[in-house]
Amino acid sequence: MLIEASATAGAPSTQLEWNVFLGPWQVLGPFPKPNEEEGSGLRADYLVGEPQVKPDVAVNYGGTRYEWRPHGRHVLDLSGAFSTTNRLENVVAYARTTFTSDTPQDAVLAVGSDDGLRVWLNGELVLEHTEIRASYLDDDKILVHLRRGENVLLLKVENGPGDWGAVARLLPPRIEQPLDHADGVGRGHADRLVEH
Repeated sequence: MLIEASATAGAPSTQLEWNVFLGPWQVLGPFPKPNEEEGSGLRADYLVGEPQVKPDVAVNYGGTRYEWRPHGRHVLDLSGAFSTTNRLENVVAYARTTFTSDTPQDAVLAVGSDDGLRVWLNGELVLEHTEIRASYLDDDKILVHLRRGENVLLLKVENGPGDWGAVARLLPPRIEQPLDHADGVGRGHADRLVEH
């Protein structure tokens, strides 16, 4: 099985293997949540057509123009992605990446998020988690079907108070325990993971 990834259609592809963090990403935001209620930002469609979003199209929302920007890391640190010294709370951002599969196949999409998130794969909503939580590796695991050719993954991550980020990877479809974390990596916060 061959999977390649890129943040945009024109970006060079990199060959990936199972258990490798997806990315690099394009990010858009931060958008203000309509209110402080958990999930309120996830329910608001800031893009007017979220599943069909295109990373080369700027978005106007609430009198502010938002443009997609590259985020070269595979572990999403959304506070850092927006290069602000202000604490970002009660906000929402989108993160988009693409990857290519050489054949149609099933996979387990494993994601972690701080806080809530929605996940679309190829325009189909495949996951929603609305509660405040810290990001752990593989918080949620869902069976998905990859199509042959380009696949588009879109995350929408909401933040209440504190840290803000996400991580995603693909696992083989028939795996009972994705990784043996004998060294403790993967059992702690995803924001403490180090990319090599």
